[in-house]
Amino acid sequence: MTADATPAVQERNLEEVLAQQRATSEILRLISQTHDSAQPVFDTIAAAALRLCGATAANVFTFDGERLHVAAMAVVDEKAAEAVRSAFPRPPDRGTVASRAILTGRVVSIPDVMQDPHYSIGEFASAAGFRSAVGIPLVHEGKPIGAIAVGRAEPGRFPEHQVALLETFADQAVIAIENVRLFIALRGEIESHRKSKATIHVLVEDMASGRDAMAGDSPALQRVRAQIAQVSGTDSTVLIQGETGTGKELVARAIHAASRRRDGPLIKLNCAALPRELVESELFGHEKGAFTGAAQQRRGRFELADGGTLFLDEVGELPLEAQAKLLRVLQDGEFERLGGAHTLRTDVRLIAATNRELHAEVDAGRFRADLYYRLNVFPIAVPALRERREDVPALVRHFATRMARKLGRSPEAISPAFVEWARGYDWPGNIRELENLVERALIMGDGRPPPEARGRAQAPASQGGASLADVERAHILRVLQEARWKIEGEAGAARILGLKPSTLRARLRKLGIQKPA
Repeated sequence: MTADATPAVQERNLEEVLAQQRATSEILRLISQTHDSAQPVFDTIAAAALRLCGATAANVFTFDGERLHVAAMAVVDEKAAEAVRSAFPRPPDRGTVASRAILTGRVVSIPDVMQDPHYSIGEFASAAGFRSAVGIPLVHEGKPIGAIAVGRAEPGRFPEHQVALLETFADQAVIAIENVRLFIALRGEIESHRKSKATIHVLVEDMASGRDAMAGDSPALQRVRAQIAQVSGTDSTVLIQGETGTGKELVARAIHAASRRRDGPLIKLNCAALPRELVESELFGHEKGAFTGAAQQRRGRFELADGGTLFLDEVGELPLEAQAKLLRVLQDGEFERLGGAHTLRTDVRLIAATNRELHAEVDAGRFRADLYYRLNVFPIAVPALRERREDVPALVRHFATRMARKLGRSPEAISPAFVEWARGYDWPGNIRELENLVERALIMGDGRPPPEARGRAQAPASQGGASLADVERAHILRVLQEARWKIEGEAGAARILGLKPSTLRARLRKLGIQKPA
């Protein structure tokens, strides 16, 4: 406000400043309060945007990824409101300023909507009494979730200071919208979880008290538990990622046990354990005579899991032709048995797990990008044991107690030295390797790690700046040499490392390890 402005201009500027302050106060109040419905939030945003720049119309739109929907309107003319309601929902196009803001991801200004050849709701502008319009995208985490559209009676571009105010206001509006959405979603989760309260209570208690291999209370494990609680009440696809032996199957079982499908079957298929030519038959079933050896009709895992959960372990091992058929089931819920002519439907919640970096597999052309995005709806990263070292004592106690009953030994046989050693070891075989070494320590009777394990405990520290892959390769080579390159069996390298033989062979191929000639 300049000193030489006329009284009328000063009064108008003062009114504008007061309107801006009121609009800002209202949006901050929205953010600070808890709302159990989104509509009052949208209504307040529209009304505050109207006052923010002395406009004649202000609308708030939401965007679901495909179409814009009217969330709130601040107009006094019912004819104008009806014009907007009749034009939406619609995919974003050049016909409205809100759509253009969504498409471009930035502020869009139309100096004169009556002169714009693409503007498609001129009857709204006429009824609401505005000529110029500006659209501000509402962006959350880099994605558009809606837009605010504001119209003024005067033609011409909006003043820059008002556009800047609207941009700041839009950022605050996004916070208010996401707050109420989060509250509503959380309330829905609580209600859903209340219905299975007993199941979840037992699940969480089992995890916390060490009655399964997810014993411990580290921050990394707490994050996994929180994610399990978040996704269990939904039917969303889950992708569990983590190294071999970290407990990915336990996470899948926990999700199923706390879901509404808990009374249905939990069917498991290890994709790495099947020959390529049998994968499709195992997934989708086959008819009699479909191939050599198909002596009778057989139902596949998708049929067996109908009404329940299908857990695909090591999904990254699926051949590309099976990936295409899996994608169809996820998209349409339909499939055919091998050799069959009838389309079958299934109602299955899919949980997949992998120890591979699937995005790298996509880049290498070994995994379909469209299937990856279908699987990666709700990713859960299970931490390696070296990332939750504070859980090692609880895991040792858990395994020692369980193994002691089986072996007729006392769990107290595990020495404090074993626990201290275990906390410092890097555990390339993760929980499975820990379980096996606890059992071996009890069998040996002295409660200490086996001699070769004690030697390996210092190996990672002596590698200097070596990469994790280098350390893993060196460790596996040492174990293979100790096992005389025997893979399977009681004294085999797979048993020592706590890995399945098929998983160890896959790891050898990945690391380029070959038996010396």
